[in-house]
Amino acid sequence: MKKDILEKNGEIRSVNIKEIKDILSAKRESIVIEEDKEENVGPEGDFSNYYHWTEIKSLTDLMELEIIPKGIDEEKIVQAIEEDDEKSLNVMHNYLQTHYVPIRNYEGGKSNEHILSRDKYFEEARMAYRAIREMNNIRLSQQIGGLSGTKIEPNSTLLNGIRHWVDKINKKQIVNWRLLLADDITIGHNSTMNVSHFTDEILARNIRMHKNSKMVIKSPFITMRCTSITGDIP
Repeated sequence: MKKDILEKNGEIRSVNIKEIKDILSAKRESIVIEEDKEENVGPEGDFSNYYHWTEIKSLTDLMELEIIPKGIDEEKIVQAIEEDDEKSLNVMHNYLQTHYVPIRNYEGGKSNEHILSRDKYFEEARMAYRAIREMNNIRLSQQIGGLSGTKIEPNSTLLNGIRHWVDKINKKQIVNWRLLLADDITIGHNSTMNVSHFTDEILARNIRMHKNSKMVIKSPFITMRCTSITGDIP
């Protein structure tokens, strides 16, 4: 399905949107960066055939891509997030009551540093809630930890990532997802593989990096899934 999408740099790109299952079952080819070379790997140029576009619309899509653990019960996850939301709000209110005089006691012109204007009070509330919320995924950690049988810290990146995705899905936001799909990736001696910032996920089997080689990720956030990564190969 052809679709025009808005890229991160503001450009409109016409791409072929594929089903996730079709991408994952596609034949893979290896990427080899010869020694003493620097190659830019992106959706345009010599490596464009390694790139695939899809859309993320549900938790099922996220599980297929293994961005979140498989076996998640969407209803239980949403309920856990709502419970953590409510607890975080209570903690925030207690924090503000402890550190600042409530708005109702504010009188214009007072200089006491603990008495805030309405705008400043709500600014402090937003900042406090954001910080508290990122630390407080207790019910969610129990749900996700129960799937793997491992303890997951309530402030983990995984849990905050799941919360972020659930929020997008609940708002019916469709996320355009760009995958770099390869068999093996080999980077030769003294070589560099620059991965385009138009990359959301790298799917590969084995990544092999020889001495003095490096992979430079241009994207501020990327998911990488592979069987193995081996470095400093003679």
